[in-house]
Amino acid sequence: MRYTRYDIKRKEKTNRIYFVIVFIILVCAILIGTFVSNIFLKNNSSITGTSESGTVFNQNTSKDEANFVFLQCGIFTSKENAQDLINKLNKIGNPFEVEDDGKIRVIFGIYFNQKDYDASVKLLKDNKFEAHDISYSLNKNDICDLQIISILNANLQIINKAYDKDVKEVQTAALKDWTKKLDKVEGNYKNKKVLDEMKEYIYKLPEKFSKSNADGNKVYLYSQLKKLSK
Repeated sequence: MRYTRYDIKRKEKTNRIYFVIVFIILVCAILIGTFVSNIFLKNNSSITGTSESGTVFNQNTSKDEANFVFLQCGIFTSKENAQDLINKLNKIGNPFEVEDDGKIRVIFGIYFNQKDYDASVKLLKDNKFEAHDISYSLNKNDICDLQIISILNANLQIINKAYDKDVKEVQTAALKDWTKKLDKVEGNYKNKKVLDEMKEYIYKLPEKFSKSNADGNKVYLYSQLKKLSK
């Protein structure tokens, strides 16, 4: 009679390896699931409620696009109600209002980078204000759009500087000279008219830019970005 020999130790070792592999696969699956969930939730979040655009800078756009984001805290048909919200927001920032399609939008700020946006989002949350994103994207590979991006960013820097508590006025001569040195854009670019208007606007800025000029400048930037979205 022949007997079959079983290597019990070898079998136990094989089982241990099997369970280790299964455990590793389960851990990886959980980690990947958590990562995907976090990304999904992050990409679809706003301060409270649903964002108008669902876009915050580079989360939902390609590396070839640049985002400008407005944080809107309310939209009203009543001037008095809009002013009431602005008065409250004035305690923590520099809001402004824009008239848009017969309504008044109360905007807390305009943002071109994640750091400033995140800081304002936190500030609004901490003070129990609701807000939604209004986002506009421009193509970095388009010569015309690229100049618009640069001009918008330069404008924002002037505005932010004017709000600095230690600054009374900002000289605009350097901004005007820089704008004049930009390459002339030739061709039938869809946003060329907007670019030309923005350059003319820069040339007409007062020599000394202060807080009193800032709101008008922000309203103008909003109107120009709205044109680009069409």
